[in-house]
Amino acid sequence: MKSLSFLARLVFLAIATYHYVHTGEFVFNAALFIGTTVFLYLGTKDKRFYIVDAGFMLLFSIPEVLVIIGYPLVSDVIGVDKLFHLAAGALIAYTSLLLWPRNKIVAVAFAFVVGLGWEWYEWSFGSVDSTQTITIIDTVTDLFSDVIGGALLAFFSA
Repeated sequence: MKSLSFLARLVFLAIATYHYVHTGEFVFNAALFIGTTVFLYLGTKDKRFYIVDAGFMLLFSIPEVLVIIGYPLVSDVIGVDKLFHLAAGALIAYTSLLLWPRNKIVAVAFAFVVGLGWEWYEWSFGSVDSTQTITIIDTVTDLFSDVIGGALLAFFSA
């Protein structure tokens, strides 16, 4: 599992570097890469955190690849945005269950709170370009997808 985590980090780093060279955008990817190193530390205590780390690295590689092939926003590809939130909600709930075992309600709530933080980031820092506006419908359906992903993982896990 450790090698999968490091391989996923290498893939993300390569894709993010390519993106940086062509766009100059750096801060978010650097913050994500550095911020998720906590999972590498936790992986030394519980190997399942390496799965969380690999999952986040691969999940955040998808938008980078979409940008590289010409889709500046995940929401430009129909359905990918909701699948992204569904997978993120599941990963967040899995992380919560690793930290607080057998507390499925907390796992779903954790997925909601992190999703809410992400939506706040989108609204505050304008992760959309000037030609697209963030609608309340997009925000609510993103949060709904986070919660559904978290609930599916939490309630179907052992």
